[in-house]
Amino acid sequence: MRTAEPPRVVFDCMVFLQGAARQTSPAKACLDLAENGFVQLCLSAESVAEVQDVLTRPEVQRKFPALIPMASRRSWRGSQWQRCSS
Repeated sequence: MRTAEPPRVVFDCMVFLQGAARQTSPAKACLDLAENGFVQLCLSAESVAEVQDVLTRPEVQRKFPALIPMASRRSWRGSQWQRCSS
């Protein structure tokens, strides 16, 4: 029997920002789905660069002092992200 692949998803930068800043947000729940393998997160190198840029901006870190450093999270590692093709 063939196991179905998880659905492919694309999150924009705001999902990462909201998920990192608010532990009880719907965005955090989406990130948890990706981290736990329930969905396949598809991102381009440009998207990853944008998220890294936004999450490390001093004004964003000042506004969200509880911001979780996404770079240290398992789901942030490039090996878990794929460029999905149709």
